[in-house]
Amino acid sequence: MDASVPVESDHQSVATKSYVADFVPLIRENLRFVLQRMGPAHGNGLVDTKYDIINARDFDEFGTIRSKEVVYGWIQGRALEALAGHAVWFQESKEPMGEDTVPLDTIRLALEGLVERLETIRLSQGGRLAFLMNSSGQPLEVGQDGQLRPRNGLKEVARSYTDIFYAKGLFAATRYLGDLPRMKIAQGIFDEAVEVIQASRFRSDQLALDPANSSLKTAAKRRTQATRMIALSGLPLFLEGTHDSRYLTLGLEFIRDVLDDYVNTEGQLDIPHCAMWEYTTMNGEPYFEGDCLPSLPGHAIEFAGLSLKFIRNCERYFDGQFREVISQFKRLLPQVFLTAFRLGWHPQGYGIYQSVDIVSGKPIYTQLPWWNLPEVIRAASECILVVPKEERADYFSVIDKCTKAFFEYYVKPPHLLAVQALDNSGKPDRSIPAVPDVDPCYHTGLSLIDSMKCFSAL
Repeated sequence: MDASVPVESDHQSVATKSYVADFVPLIRENLRFVLQRMGPAHGNGLVDTKYDIINARDFDEFGTIRSKEVVYGWIQGRALEALAGHAVWFQESKEPMGEDTVPLDTIRLALEGLVERLETIRLSQGGRLAFLMNSSGQPLEVGQDGQLRPRNGLKEVARSYTDIFYAKGLFAATRYLGDLPRMKIAQGIFDEAVEVIQASRFRSDQLALDPANSSLKTAAKRRTQATRMIALSGLPLFLEGTHDSRYLTLGLEFIRDVLDDYVNTEGQLDIPHCAMWEYTTMNGEPYFEGDCLPSLPGHAIEFAGLSLKFIRNCERYFDGQFREVISQFKRLLPQVFLTAFRLGWHPQGYGIYQSVDIVSGKPIYTQLPWWNLPEVIRAASECILVVPKEERADYFSVIDKCTKAFFEYYVKPPHLLAVQALDNSGKPDRSIPAVPDVDPCYHTGLSLIDSMKCFSAL
Protein backbone atom coordinates (compact mmCIF):
# COMPACT_ATOMS: atom_id res chain seq x y z
CA MET A 1 0.00 0.00 0.00
CA ASP A 2 1.41 3.36 -1.04
CA ALA A 3 0.52 5.80 1.73
CA SER A 4 1.53 8.73 -0.45
CA VAL A 5 -1.27 8.33 -3.01
CA PRO A 6 -2.28 11.86 -4.12
CA VAL A 7 -5.79 12.83 -3.13
CA GLU A 8 -6.35 16.07 -5.05
CA SER A 9 -9.35 15.99 -7.38
CA ASP A 10 -7.27 15.55 -10.55
CA HIS A 11 -5.63 12.47 -9.00
CA GLN A 12 -8.73 10.77 -7.68
CA SER A 13 -8.66 8.14 -10.39
CA VAL A 14 -5.11 7.19 -9.37
CA ALA A 15 -6.17 7.00 -5.71
CA THR A 16 -9.20 4.80 -6.33
CA LYS A 17 -7.23 2.41 -8.57
CA SER A 18 -4.67 2.04 -5.79
CA TYR A 19 -7.37 1.20 -3.25
CA VAL A 20 -9.04 -1.30 -5.60
CA ALA A 21 -5.68 -2.99 -6.19
CA ASP A 22 -5.46 -3.55 -2.41
CA PHE A 23 -9.10 -4.45 -1.80
CA VAL A 24 -9.75 -7.06 -4.50
CA PRO A 25 -7.10 -9.63 -3.47
CA LEU A 26 -8.16 -9.32 0.18
CA ILE A 27 -11.85 -9.79 -0.69
CA ARG A 28 -11.03 -12.82 -2.82
CA GLU A 29 -8.83 -14.49 -0.18
CA ASN A 30 -11.25 -13.78 2.68
CA LEU A 31 -14.08 -15.34 0.68
CA ARG A 32 -12.00 -18.40 -0.15
CA PHE A 33 -11.25 -18.82 3.58
CA VAL A 34 -14.94 -18.64 4.58
CA LEU A 35 -15.95 -21.17 1.92
CA GLN A 36 -13.23 -23.55 3.14
CA ARG A 37 -14.63 -23.28 6.67
CA MET A 38 -17.97 -24.62 5.40
CA GLY A 39 -16.39 -27.78 3.96
CA PRO A 40 -16.35 -31.41 5.18
CA ALA A 41 -13.54 -30.75 7.67
CA HIS A 42 -15.95 -28.59 9.66
CA GLY A 43 -18.66 -31.18 9.67
CA ASN A 44 -21.92 -29.55 10.74
CA GLY A 45 -22.74 -27.64 7.55
CA LEU A 46 -22.52 -24.24 9.24
CA VAL A 47 -19.97 -21.45 9.00
CA ASP A 48 -17.15 -21.85 11.52
CA THR A 49 -14.54 -19.09 11.40
CA LYS A 50 -13.16 -19.50 14.92
CA TYR A 51 -9.57 -19.20 13.77
CA ASP A 52 -6.49 -17.85 15.55
CA ILE A 53 -5.26 -15.25 13.04
CA ILE A 54 -2.26 -14.29 15.13
CA ASN A 55 -0.87 -17.85 15.15
CA ALA A 56 -2.45 -18.92 11.81
CA ARG A 57 -4.16 -22.02 13.19
CA ASP A 58 -7.50 -23.24 14.48
CA PHE A 59 -8.40 -22.66 18.09
CA ASP A 60 -8.27 -25.87 20.13
CA GLU A 61 -10.60 -25.00 22.98
CA PHE A 62 -13.24 -27.70 23.23
CA GLY A 63 -16.19 -26.79 25.43
CA THR A 64 -15.52 -23.05 25.40
CA ILE A 65 -16.91 -20.11 23.46
CA ARG A 66 -14.17 -20.71 20.86
CA SER A 67 -15.10 -24.35 20.29
CA LYS A 68 -16.11 -25.62 16.84
CA GLU A 69 -19.24 -27.03 18.46
CA VAL A 70 -20.41 -23.51 19.39
CA VAL A 71 -22.37 -21.55 16.78
CA TYR A 72 -23.15 -17.82 16.69
CA GLY A 73 -26.40 -16.79 15.04
CA TRP A 74 -24.98 -13.40 14.06
CA ILE A 75 -22.18 -15.08 12.09
CA GLN A 76 -24.55 -17.38 10.19
CA GLY A 77 -26.84 -14.54 9.14
CA ARG A 78 -23.96 -12.28 8.22
CA ALA A 79 -22.36 -15.09 6.19
CA LEU A 80 -25.54 -15.57 4.15
CA GLU A 81 -25.71 -11.86 3.33
CA ALA A 82 -22.00 -11.64 2.58
CA LEU A 83 -21.84 -14.72 0.33
CA ALA A 84 -24.82 -13.48 -1.68
CA GLY A 85 -23.40 -9.96 -1.87
CA HIS A 86 -20.03 -11.23 -3.07
CA ALA A 87 -21.66 -13.48 -5.68
CA VAL A 88 -23.66 -10.57 -7.09
CA TRP A 89 -20.60 -8.34 -7.16
CA PHE A 90 -18.38 -10.93 -8.84
CA GLN A 91 -21.14 -11.40 -11.41
CA GLU A 92 -21.64 -7.70 -12.12
CA SER A 93 -18.26 -6.13 -11.39
CA LYS A 94 -16.10 -4.57 -14.05
CA GLU A 95 -13.05 -4.89 -11.83
CA PRO A 96 -10.51 -7.57 -12.84
CA MET A 97 -10.89 -10.43 -10.35
CA GLY A 98 -7.89 -12.50 -11.42
CA GLU A 99 -7.72 -16.06 -12.73
CA ASP A 100 -8.06 -17.60 -9.27
CA THR A 101 -11.41 -15.97 -8.47
CA VAL A 102 -13.82 -18.26 -6.62
CA PRO A 103 -16.30 -19.79 -9.15
CA LEU A 104 -19.88 -18.58 -8.78
CA ASP A 105 -21.08 -22.20 -8.73
CA THR A 106 -19.03 -22.75 -5.57
CA ILE A 107 -20.71 -19.80 -3.84
CA ARG A 108 -24.16 -20.94 -5.00
CA LEU A 109 -23.68 -24.44 -3.64
CA ALA A 110 -22.43 -23.06 -0.33
CA LEU A 111 -25.45 -20.76 -0.07
CA GLU A 112 -27.89 -23.55 -0.87
CA GLY A 113 -26.40 -25.81 1.78
CA LEU A 114 -26.24 -23.09 4.44
CA VAL A 115 -29.83 -21.97 3.84
CA GLU A 116 -31.11 -25.55 4.14
CA ARG A 117 -29.13 -26.17 7.32
CA LEU A 118 -30.15 -22.94 9.03
CA GLU A 119 -33.82 -23.24 8.11
CA THR A 120 -33.86 -26.77 9.51
CA ILE A 121 -32.38 -25.48 12.76
CA ARG A 122 -34.68 -22.46 12.94
CA LEU A 123 -37.82 -24.54 12.47
CA SER A 124 -36.64 -27.05 15.08
CA GLN A 125 -36.33 -24.20 17.60
CA GLY A 126 -39.78 -22.68 17.21
CA GLY A 127 -38.80 -20.26 14.44
CA ARG A 128 -35.81 -18.56 16.09
CA LEU A 129 -32.03 -18.71 16.02
CA ALA A 130 -30.03 -17.83 19.12
CA PHE A 131 -27.03 -15.55 19.50
CA LEU A 132 -25.12 -18.49 21.05
CA MET A 133 -26.15 -22.09 20.34
CA ASN A 134 -24.85 -25.56 19.61
CA SER A 135 -24.91 -27.10 16.13
CA SER A 136 -28.41 -28.48 16.75
CA GLY A 137 -29.74 -25.00 17.55
CA GLN A 138 -30.03 -25.42 21.33
CA PRO A 139 -29.57 -21.92 22.80
CA LEU A 140 -26.60 -21.62 25.16
CA GLU A 141 -25.32 -19.15 27.71
CA VAL A 142 -22.07 -18.70 29.63
CA GLY A 143 -22.37 -19.32 33.36
CA GLN A 144 -20.52 -17.37 36.04
CA ASP A 145 -18.00 -20.21 36.13
CA GLY A 146 -17.27 -19.64 32.43
CA GLN A 147 -18.90 -22.92 31.41
CA LEU A 148 -21.45 -23.23 28.63
CA ARG A 149 -24.90 -24.42 29.59
CA PRO A 150 -28.37 -24.63 27.98
CA ARG A 151 -30.35 -21.41 27.97
CA ASN A 152 -34.11 -21.01 28.26
CA GLY A 153 -36.35 -18.03 27.63
CA LEU A 154 -35.51 -17.25 23.97
CA LYS A 155 -39.20 -17.10 23.09
CA GLU A 156 -39.77 -14.42 25.74
CA VAL A 157 -37.87 -11.83 23.66
CA ALA A 158 -40.04 -10.41 20.87
CA ARG A 159 -37.23 -9.91 18.32
CA SER A 160 -33.48 -9.33 18.59
CA TYR A 161 -30.34 -8.65 16.56
CA THR A 162 -29.97 -12.30 15.54
CA ASP A 163 -33.41 -12.10 13.93
CA ILE A 164 -32.41 -9.04 11.89
CA PHE A 165 -29.06 -10.47 10.80
CA TYR A 166 -30.71 -13.74 9.84
CA ALA A 167 -33.63 -12.10 8.01
CA LYS A 168 -31.26 -9.91 5.97
CA GLY A 169 -29.02 -12.85 5.17
CA LEU A 170 -31.84 -15.25 4.33
CA PHE A 171 -33.46 -12.68 2.04
CA ALA A 172 -30.20 -11.84 0.23
CA ALA A 173 -29.33 -15.52 -0.20
CA THR A 174 -32.74 -16.72 -1.34
CA ARG A 175 -33.15 -13.78 -3.68
CA TYR A 176 -29.87 -14.74 -5.32
CA LEU A 177 -30.99 -18.38 -5.44
CA GLY A 178 -34.46 -17.50 -6.77
CA ASP A 179 -36.25 -19.10 -3.79
CA LEU A 180 -39.39 -16.96 -3.56
CA PRO A 181 -41.13 -18.83 -0.69
CA ARG A 182 -38.12 -18.36 1.57
CA MET A 183 -37.75 -14.73 0.50
CA LYS A 184 -41.23 -14.24 1.90
CA ILE A 185 -40.26 -16.00 5.14
CA ALA A 186 -37.26 -13.68 5.50
CA GLN A 187 -39.40 -10.64 4.80
CA GLY A 188 -41.86 -11.70 7.50
CA ILE A 189 -39.10 -12.04 10.10
CA PHE A 190 -37.63 -8.66 9.14
CA ASP A 191 -40.98 -6.86 9.13
CA GLU A 192 -41.82 -8.22 12.58
CA ALA A 193 -38.44 -7.04 13.89
CA VAL A 194 -39.07 -3.56 12.48
CA GLU A 195 -42.49 -3.42 14.15
CA VAL A 196 -40.91 -4.42 17.46
CA ILE A 197 -38.29 -1.66 17.09
CA GLN A 198 -40.98 0.92 16.41
CA ALA A 199 -42.91 -0.26 19.47
CA SER A 200 -39.75 -0.04 21.67
CA ARG A 201 -40.00 -3.76 22.49
CA PHE A 202 -36.78 -4.80 20.74
CA ARG A 203 -34.13 -6.35 23.00
CA SER A 204 -30.47 -7.10 22.38
CA ASP A 205 -29.60 -10.78 22.56
CA GLN A 206 -25.84 -10.16 22.61
CA LEU A 207 -23.97 -11.86 25.43
CA ALA A 208 -20.97 -10.03 26.89
CA LEU A 209 -17.91 -12.13 25.98
CA ASP A 210 -15.32 -9.44 26.81
CA PRO A 211 -15.25 -8.67 30.57
CA ALA A 212 -13.38 -5.40 29.97
CA ASN A 213 -16.13 -4.00 27.75
CA SER A 214 -18.74 -2.36 29.95
CA SER A 215 -20.98 -1.23 27.08
CA LEU A 216 -23.47 -4.11 27.60
CA LYS A 217 -23.71 -3.94 31.39
CA THR A 218 -26.36 -1.24 31.73
CA ALA A 219 -28.34 -2.06 28.59
CA ALA A 220 -31.63 -2.38 30.48
CA LYS A 221 -31.46 1.28 31.58
CA ARG A 222 -31.05 2.87 28.17
CA ARG A 223 -31.88 2.72 24.47
CA THR A 224 -29.34 2.44 21.66
CA GLN A 225 -29.47 3.80 18.14
CA ALA A 226 -28.00 0.50 16.89
CA THR A 227 -31.40 -1.17 16.51
CA ARG A 228 -32.46 1.31 13.83
CA MET A 229 -29.00 1.33 12.25
CA ILE A 230 -28.91 -2.46 11.78
CA ALA A 231 -32.47 -2.50 10.44
CA LEU A 232 -31.55 0.37 8.11
CA SER A 233 -28.81 -1.78 6.61
CA GLY A 234 -31.46 -4.23 5.38
CA LEU A 235 -33.92 -1.78 3.88
CA PRO A 236 -32.24 -1.47 0.43
CA LEU A 237 -32.25 -5.28 0.15
CA PHE A 238 -35.95 -5.53 0.85
CA LEU A 239 -36.88 -2.53 -1.27
CA GLU A 240 -34.98 -3.78 -4.31
CA GLY A 241 -36.28 -7.32 -3.85
CA THR A 242 -39.95 -6.43 -3.29
CA HIS A 243 -40.44 -2.88 -4.68
CA ASP A 244 -42.54 -2.22 -1.59
CA SER A 245 -42.50 1.54 -0.93
CA ARG A 246 -42.94 0.96 2.83
CA TYR A 247 -39.20 0.46 3.01
CA LEU A 248 -38.57 3.94 1.61
CA THR A 249 -40.52 5.70 4.31
CA LEU A 250 -39.09 3.40 6.98
CA GLY A 251 -35.56 4.32 5.95
CA LEU A 252 -36.23 8.03 6.12
CA GLU A 253 -38.04 7.58 9.43
CA PHE A 254 -35.13 5.68 10.98
CA ILE A 255 -32.53 8.18 9.77
CA ARG A 256 -34.62 11.05 11.14
CA ASP A 257 -35.16 9.25 14.47
CA VAL A 258 -31.42 8.77 15.00
CA LEU A 259 -30.49 12.30 13.93
CA ASP A 260 -33.15 13.79 16.21
CA ASP A 261 -32.49 11.65 19.29
CA TYR A 262 -28.75 10.82 19.17
CA VAL A 263 -26.95 13.59 17.28
CA ASN A 264 -26.01 17.14 18.28
CA THR A 265 -27.42 18.70 15.12
CA GLU A 266 -28.92 21.80 16.75
CA GLY A 267 -26.35 22.56 19.43
CA GLN A 268 -28.49 20.92 22.10
CA LEU A 269 -25.36 20.17 24.13
CA ASP A 270 -22.03 21.93 24.56
CA ILE A 271 -20.18 19.31 22.51
CA PRO A 272 -18.95 19.25 18.89
CA HIS A 273 -21.51 19.86 16.16
CA CYS A 274 -22.99 16.57 14.87
CA ALA A 275 -21.35 14.51 17.62
CA MET A 276 -23.38 11.31 18.10
CA TRP A 277 -23.95 9.66 21.47
CA GLU A 278 -24.72 5.96 21.56
CA TYR A 279 -27.55 5.83 24.07
CA THR A 280 -30.55 7.71 25.40
CA THR A 281 -32.38 7.25 28.67
CA MET A 282 -35.71 5.47 28.56
CA ASN A 283 -37.22 8.99 28.41
CA GLY A 284 -35.23 9.90 25.30
CA GLU A 285 -32.59 12.15 26.87
CA PRO A 286 -28.83 11.75 26.15
CA TYR A 287 -27.51 8.99 28.41
CA PHE A 288 -24.71 10.17 30.70
CA GLU A 289 -22.59 8.00 32.98
CA GLY A 290 -21.71 10.59 35.59
CA ASP A 291 -20.17 13.44 33.61
CA CYS A 292 -19.33 11.12 30.71
CA LEU A 293 -21.42 10.99 27.51
CA PRO A 294 -20.45 7.71 25.79
CA SER A 295 -20.04 7.48 22.04
CA LEU A 296 -19.12 4.42 20.00
CA PRO A 297 -17.41 6.19 17.08
CA GLY A 298 -17.53 3.06 14.93
CA HIS A 299 -21.30 2.92 15.28
CA ALA A 300 -21.67 6.60 14.43
CA ILE A 301 -19.51 6.07 11.36
CA GLU A 302 -21.46 2.94 10.39
CA PHE A 303 -24.75 4.82 10.79
CA ALA A 304 -23.59 7.62 8.51
CA GLY A 305 -22.34 5.18 5.89
CA LEU A 306 -25.41 2.95 5.93
CA SER A 307 -27.72 5.96 5.78
CA LEU A 308 -25.95 7.35 2.73
CA LYS A 309 -25.92 3.89 1.15
CA PHE A 310 -29.68 3.68 1.71
CA ILE A 311 -30.14 7.04 -0.01
CA ARG A 312 -27.82 6.10 -2.91
CA ASN A 313 -29.52 2.76 -3.54
CA CYS A 314 -33.07 3.96 -3.01
CA GLU A 315 -33.07 7.53 -4.30
CA ARG A 316 -34.41 6.50 -7.70
CA TYR A 317 -37.58 5.28 -5.97
CA PHE A 318 -38.27 8.60 -4.23
CA ASP A 319 -40.62 11.18 -5.64
CA GLY A 320 -40.24 14.94 -5.30
CA GLN A 321 -41.90 15.16 -1.90
CA PHE A 322 -38.75 13.81 -0.22
CA ARG A 323 -36.24 16.00 -2.05
CA GLU A 324 -35.82 18.53 0.77
CA VAL A 325 -35.35 15.98 3.55
CA ILE A 326 -32.88 13.96 1.47
CA SER A 327 -30.87 17.11 0.78
CA GLN A 328 -30.79 17.82 4.51
CA PHE A 329 -29.57 14.29 5.25
CA LYS A 330 -26.85 14.60 2.60
CA ARG A 331 -25.60 17.75 4.35
CA LEU A 332 -25.71 16.35 7.89
CA LEU A 333 -24.47 12.77 7.47
CA PRO A 334 -20.97 13.67 6.22
CA GLN A 335 -20.64 15.95 9.26
CA VAL A 336 -21.71 13.09 11.56
CA PHE A 337 -19.07 10.94 9.89
CA LEU A 338 -16.18 13.41 10.16
CA THR A 339 -17.00 14.30 13.77
CA ALA A 340 -17.05 10.63 14.78
CA PHE A 341 -13.84 9.90 12.89
CA ARG A 342 -11.98 12.77 14.55
CA LEU A 343 -13.33 11.80 17.95
CA GLY A 344 -12.36 8.14 17.64
CA TRP A 345 -9.11 8.18 15.64
CA HIS A 346 -6.10 6.90 17.59
CA PRO A 347 -3.34 9.56 17.87
CA GLN A 348 -0.75 7.14 16.45
CA GLY A 349 -3.05 6.08 13.63
CA TYR A 350 -3.74 2.51 14.78
CA GLY A 351 -7.49 2.67 14.24
CA ILE A 352 -10.73 3.79 15.90
CA TYR A 353 -11.34 3.50 19.65
CA GLN A 354 -14.19 1.26 20.75
CA SER A 355 -15.75 3.98 22.92
CA VAL A 356 -15.03 7.63 23.71
CA ASP A 357 -16.43 10.26 26.09
CA ILE A 358 -17.75 13.06 23.88
CA VAL A 359 -17.47 15.64 26.68
CA SER A 360 -13.77 15.17 27.43
CA GLY A 361 -12.76 13.64 24.10
CA LYS A 362 -10.93 10.86 25.97
CA PRO A 363 -11.30 7.16 25.22
CA ILE A 364 -13.41 5.07 27.59
CA TYR A 365 -12.35 1.66 26.28
CA THR A 366 -9.11 1.76 24.30
CA GLN A 367 -9.63 -1.43 22.31
CA LEU A 368 -9.39 -0.80 18.54
CA PRO A 369 -11.78 -3.22 16.76
CA TRP A 370 -10.90 -4.20 13.19
CA TRP A 371 -14.38 -3.65 11.79
CA ASN A 372 -14.28 0.08 12.35
CA LEU A 373 -11.77 0.60 9.52
CA PRO A 374 -13.70 -1.00 6.63
CA GLU A 375 -16.80 0.82 7.89
CA VAL A 376 -14.85 4.11 7.81
CA ILE A 377 -13.72 3.38 4.26
CA ARG A 378 -17.29 2.67 3.15
CA ALA A 379 -18.75 5.71 4.90
CA ALA A 380 -16.06 8.06 3.55
CA SER A 381 -16.66 6.69 0.04
CA GLU A 382 -20.40 7.33 0.39
CA CYS A 383 -19.69 10.86 1.63
CA ILE A 384 -17.51 11.59 -1.42
CA LEU A 385 -20.57 11.13 -3.65
CA VAL A 386 -22.64 13.78 -1.85
CA VAL A 387 -20.21 16.49 -0.68
CA PRO A 388 -19.08 19.37 -2.91
CA LYS A 389 -16.14 18.41 -5.13
CA GLU A 390 -13.83 20.82 -3.34
CA GLU A 391 -14.40 18.88 -0.09
CA ARG A 392 -13.71 15.40 -1.48
CA ALA A 393 -10.02 15.54 -0.61
CA ASP A 394 -10.86 15.45 3.12
CA TYR A 395 -12.64 12.12 2.69
CA PHE A 396 -9.99 10.64 0.40
CA SER A 397 -7.47 11.53 3.10
CA VAL A 398 -9.50 9.54 5.64
CA ILE A 399 -9.70 6.55 3.27
CA ASP A 400 -5.96 6.76 2.77
CA LYS A 401 -5.23 6.78 6.52
CA CYS A 402 -7.58 3.89 7.24
CA THR A 403 -6.48 1.76 4.30
CA LYS A 404 -2.87 2.21 5.42
CA ALA A 405 -3.68 1.31 9.03
CA PHE A 406 -5.82 -1.67 8.06
CA PHE A 407 -3.21 -3.31 5.87
CA GLU A 408 -0.24 -2.38 8.04
CA TYR A 409 -1.56 -3.30 11.50
CA TYR A 410 -4.51 -5.68 11.10
CA VAL A 411 -4.30 -7.80 7.93
CA LYS A 412 -2.22 -10.97 8.31
CA PRO A 413 -1.13 -13.79 5.98
CA PRO A 414 -1.88 -16.37 4.74
CA HIS A 415 -5.58 -15.57 4.27
CA LEU A 416 -5.34 -11.75 4.46
CA LEU A 417 -7.67 -11.84 7.45
CA ALA A 418 -7.81 -8.95 9.91
CA VAL A 419 -7.04 -9.56 13.58
CA GLN A 420 -10.17 -8.75 15.57
CA ALA A 421 -8.70 -5.93 17.63
CA LEU A 422 -5.56 -4.06 18.66
CA ASP A 423 -4.75 -2.65 22.07
CA ASN A 424 -3.83 0.97 22.73
CA SER A 425 -0.19 0.31 21.80
CA GLY A 426 -1.13 -1.12 18.42
CA LYS A 427 -0.49 -4.75 19.38
CA PRO A 428 -3.00 -7.57 18.70
CA ASP A 429 -5.59 -7.82 21.46
CA ARG A 430 -7.05 -11.26 22.16
CA SER A 431 -10.25 -9.94 23.75
CA ILE A 432 -13.45 -10.43 21.77
CA PRO A 433 -15.23 -7.38 20.26
CA ALA A 434 -18.53 -9.27 19.79
CA VAL A 435 -18.04 -12.94 18.85
CA PRO A 436 -14.95 -15.17 18.58
CA ASP A 437 -15.51 -15.97 14.89
CA VAL A 438 -13.48 -14.18 12.24
CA ASP A 439 -15.60 -11.85 10.10
CA PRO A 440 -17.40 -13.93 7.42
CA CYS A 441 -16.78 -11.23 4.76
CA TYR A 442 -19.52 -9.01 6.24
CA HIS A 443 -17.94 -5.90 7.77
CA THR A 444 -14.81 -6.24 5.65
CA GLY A 445 -15.91 -7.62 2.28
CA LEU A 446 -19.29 -5.93 1.94
CA SER A 447 -17.92 -2.57 3.12
CA LEU A 448 -15.02 -2.61 0.66
CA ILE A 449 -17.32 -3.72 -2.17
CA ASP A 450 -19.60 -0.77 -1.42
CA SER A 451 -16.57 1.52 -1.48
CA MET A 452 -15.61 0.30 -4.94
CA LYS A 453 -19.17 0.83 -6.15
CA CYS A 454 -18.86 4.44 -4.97
CA PHE A 455 -15.52 4.83 -6.75
CA SER A 456 -17.15 3.59 -9.96
CA ALA A 457 -19.87 6.21 -9.60
CA LEU A 458 -17.43 9.14 -9.45
